Amino acid sequence: KVILDRNGLVAIDDMGAGIKGKFISDGSIGYALMVGNGEGVKLENDKLKKIYGEFYFAPMKSSVVELYADYENSPDAQSKLTGKALLGYQVPSVSAGIEGFYRTVHNGVFNSVPPADSNLVGGSAYTSFQIVENIRGVLRGDYYDANVSERTVGVREIFSVLGVDYSPVQDVHLIPN
Repeated sequence: KVILDRNGLVAIDDMGAGIKGKFISDGSIGYALMVGNGEGVKLENDKLKKIYGEFYFAPMKSSVVELYADYENSPDAQSKLTGKALLGYQVPSVSAGIEGFYRTVHNGVFNSVPPADSNLVGGSAYTSFQIVENIRGVLRGDYYDANVSERTVGVREIFSVLGVDYSPVQDVHLIPN
């Protein structure tokens, strides 16, 4: 799971209507736009929608740069704006990437005593590399702060994974970690 999905901030899938395309025919520069229900695979529980956008380009054949943003409102007048950047590199023997995100949550004026706004931040770095045929090493480290504006309260998390990826046959992976 990417860091936003792992922390329950953005679902990897959603119901909606979208469009994606390429600015250059070789696919090295492209985009995706979507309007979704913001509930992932759950049933929609309000009429509000979530707007997603993504722009990517591949400066080299083995690398990618991705910029992502989404915006959503909720029935209690809370709004969320999320931005994410990703840099990735992949060749057969090694892959590596870093990503970071920032989310601003504005709490609504319709509440009698609205909670304070919050600013979430996080980052992730990961790699996998060939050790011998059919065996790869896997490393990942994440940092997540549920409200970077508050230094004395809130959730701060450091998450790490060290694993081995054994592939006895193509497209079958056993990854104890």
